[in-house]
Amino acid sequence: MILSVDKLEPGMTVARDVKNVNEAILLVAGTELTSQHLRRLKMWGIDALHVADREGSAAAQPTQVPAHLQQSAEARVQRRFKFQPANAPALETWRQVAIRRTALGLAQQAASATPESPSAAPPPPPPPQVPRQPRATDVRAFVQRIPRLPSLSTIYYDLVREARNPEASIDAVSAIIAKDQSLASRVLRLANSVFYALPTEIGTLNEAVQLIGMHEIQNLVLATSVIKAFERMPTKLVSVAGFWRHSISCGLASSILADRRHDPLPERFFVGGLLHDIGRLVLFINSVPEALEVLRRSESESRLAHEIEREILGFDHAALGAELLSFWKLPHSLSEMVGGHHDSFRPPGSSTDSFHIHYADFIISVLELGSTGEVFVPPLVVPSNCHRFLLDEESIPALVEELDAQCDQVFPLLAPQSA
Repeated sequence: MILSVDKLEPGMTVARDVKNVNEAILLVAGTELTSQHLRRLKMWGIDALHVADREGSAAAQPTQVPAHLQQSAEARVQRRFKFQPANAPALETWRQVAIRRTALGLAQQAASATPESPSAAPPPPPPPQVPRQPRATDVRAFVQRIPRLPSLSTIYYDLVREARNPEASIDAVSAIIAKDQSLASRVLRLANSVFYALPTEIGTLNEAVQLIGMHEIQNLVLATSVIKAFERMPTKLVSVAGFWRHSISCGLASSILADRRHDPLPERFFVGGLLHDIGRLVLFINSVPEALEVLRRSESESRLAHEIEREILGFDHAALGAELLSFWKLPHSLSEMVGGHHDSFRPPGSSTDSFHIHYADFIISVLELGSTGEVFVPPLVVPSNCHRFLLDEESIPALVEELDAQCDQVFPLLAPQSA
C-alpha cells in the first residue's frame, strides 16, 4: 500500500525501492523504517512510498542457510573478532550481523558452484618470508625518500585559493573544476547520486556548487583528486577494488555517523574515512618487502597488521597516511583523523574526530565491505568522551541497509578505472 510520509511510522517495512529523480536508490525494499529514516525522507523531498501490509511483509524472507555453513560462518567471525574487548558496545549485535552476512555469502557461493567449479577457491599460499629490513622509525624521512610519491591535482589547490578569496564567485569555482573534464564529470555524477540525495537533478557545475556548497565541493574535489592520484599505481599485494571499496565505504559510514549527530559538515568525515588507510597503499606500492612481512606475520601469528607495522618500521600506516596528508598540505584536521584512527585511548576533552573514523573502520570491517589487508576486525575502543556518538542497537540494521545502498551507488562513481 502507498502511504504519505506524514502517515509513516517506525517499524513499517518498505515494499519497493525508494529512488530520487535520478533513479538513485535511497532506501532498498525490505528496510524497516526508523525515526531516522522518516526524518531523511522529508529531507529528500519524498512525499509517499510503498510499504508492506501489516499482515504480510513484502520484504523477501530471510535466506535459509545450511547448518554446516552457519557453523563455518560462526567460526570465521569468532576468529575475525579475536581482538574485540569484552565490553565493546553492542558487541553481540555486531557479531550477529557479521555471522549473518558471512553465512549468506557462503550460501550464495555454494548455490552458484558447479561440480567443475568448486564453491570456494583454495586459499592462496602465504606470502614468502623476506629478510627483515632496518627500522625506518622516522615517518617524515620515510615519506621524503619515496621515489614515486603521487601528487594531487593543481585544480584542488587552485580551488582552495579561490575559496579563500572574499570575492570568490560560483562562476570562478566552476571554471576551475571544468579545467579537468574527468573531474567535472565525477563531481556532477556524485552530486546527482544518493550521497547527496538532492530532490532535483543537477545539470551544471554552477548548480552543483550552489546547491552543495563551497566546503562540500572542496571535499568532493579532494576525494576524487586523491583517488585519481593513485589511479595508475597498481599493487600486487592487495585487490585494488577491495582497497577502494573498503576506503569509500569507510568514508560513507563516517559521513552517515556525522550526519546522524547533526554535524554541520559531515562531508569532511567522508574524506577522512576515505583516506584513513592511504598510508597502507603507499606501503604496498613503495615498500613491498616490509609490506609482505606484515601480511605474512599478521596471518601466521594471528596479530593485528598495524601493530606489526610499528615493530618493523617504527610507525604504522595511520602515521604514514597522516604524514602524507601533511606533505600534500591538506588541513590538519584531516591528518589528525587519519593518524589517530587506531589510537583510541585519547584523554577526555581531546578532539573526537578521529573516533568517528575509528568507529566507521570498525563497522566496515564487520560488514567486510572490501579490505585493505587487515585480517581481523580492529578492536573497538571508546574513549569516555565519545560514548554519546555510538549507535543504539536498534539503529544498527537501518545503518547497515543505508550503507549497503550508498556503497552500491557511490563506489562505481569514485573507484579508479583499474578497480
